Amino acid sequence: MEKEKRKQIVIVGAGFGGVHAYLTLHKLLHGRSDIDIHIVNPTDHFTFIPMIHEVATGTLRPSSITQPLRTLPRCCLSSVIEGRATQINCENQTVVVMYDNLEETQADDVPEAQKEKTISYDYLVLAMGSETNFFTVPGAQEYGYELKTLEDAIAIKNRVIEQFQAASRFDNLQAQEDALRFVVVGNGATGVELTGELADLINVELAKGFPLLADRASVVIIGRGNQLMKPIDPWFGKRAEEILRRKGSVSIMHDTSVTEVKPDGVETTNGFVKAGTVIWTAGVKARGVAFDDQHINIDDRTKRMQVNGHLHLPRHKSIFVVGDQAWTEQEEGVPYPMRAQFAVRQGQTAARNIVAQINGKEPEEFEFKEKGMIISIGTGGSLAKVGNIKFSGPFGWFIYRVVYLMGIVGWRAKLRAGLEWGLNLFLPRDISKL
Repeated sequence: MEKEKRKQIVIVGAGFGGVHAYLTLHKLLHGRSDIDIHIVNPTDHFTFIPMIHEVATGTLRPSSITQPLRTLPRCCLSSVIEGRATQINCENQTVVVMYDNLEETQADDVPEAQKEKTISYDYLVLAMGSETNFFTVPGAQEYGYELKTLEDAIAIKNRVIEQFQAASRFDNLQAQEDALRFVVVGNGATGVELTGELADLINVELAKGFPLLADRASVVIIGRGNQLMKPIDPWFGKRAEEILRRKGSVSIMHDTSVTEVKPDGVETTNGFVKAGTVIWTAGVKARGVAFDDQHINIDDRTKRMQVNGHLHLPRHKSIFVVGDQAWTEQEEGVPYPMRAQFAVRQGQTAARNIVAQINGKEPEEFEFKEKGMIISIGTGGSLAKVGNIKFSGPFGWFIYRVVYLMGIVGWRAKLRAGLEWGLNLFLPRDISKL
């Protein structure tokens, strides 16, 4: 069949929603010669974001939570385009992609036409995920570390080690304590998980690596609510607080807002907290992309796009939005959470509805009930809820490992993560910089 007559399916974003949209399309369209599928993503790999805090604290290597996109089933994947989608033209059905991975030394010599690419689509899946929301807090973006990408996790790990190296050269004890105070802004699941793992890293491996600083380091987690992870089952917050407080080096500040982030700490509604490192996990918003259609409904706070029950834009049946970018409501009138399990199912549903459109069949409505919740708060501190049953301690840790191993994309990454977890039972974490 002529190239121009082939249906073009473009998936923008290779997180949970985008990758599982492709895997479902591959399953349903395998063997067809009239369809091309393209993946557009800023990096050439999928990252298992729920375990990114374990990279930041030395439990896992980066390769254990990544899967190269070009090793996905190649039979149905026409191309992987490493770039960032900046413009959607709904009328002409095109996507403008900027190449961000050009070397700075080459960028000035590259003609403008080669710095971007325009891709035509018959069906488009937007699965660009989310980015950190700093809520216009002064200094937050400038001085705060994020935890949204693999590069963020590497930067945090290196920063922690560098702070210990720097503090070892200080003679003043107060200066050591200030340099080794790590503030985590945000007491949601990401902040709690990072705090737990960071405390274990400090209390065990770094205490052995820097014995003279063993009692100098601390972690402070700050949140606006009166309990940890307040939107979910209160049991999680209560148990998480018990686990964190047992670690000794953790302080918890409830009912506290950060009003400014400075190079030497954070200004809060309950006073200034001096710190050598500030990590911002206080919120996310959907990644944005420009449209030629100004009638697309975007939520002001979360920047999520309103889609109908079939997961496509109401005015554009060929544009599907899934994962953190999608605002689709549950029966109660509230949107589905911005979490991996919903992104996976939305990607699968969007793919099935694209195939339904191609085959002239009726699309399906998206509906998915939450399966449960799993939180890892460091060694022996996993919490899990499956249905109405709750687990903690060693069994919660086991469930966390099993469920997340099943969710990792690619057998190589599964084997690496499983092997590293097994080795961690007997060997210390890696405390070298990445």
